[in-house]
Amino acid sequence: MFALWIELLLLNIAVFLIGLGIAWLIWGREAA
Repeated sequence: MFALWIELLLLNIAVFLIGLGIAWLIWGREAA
């Protein structure tokens, strides 16, 4: 059960970082 929580946490962090990266790329293109 504890391993499942860690897996979900890592998955959420990965999704957040990917979304942040995409948003940063879009923001950079619009600013340029």
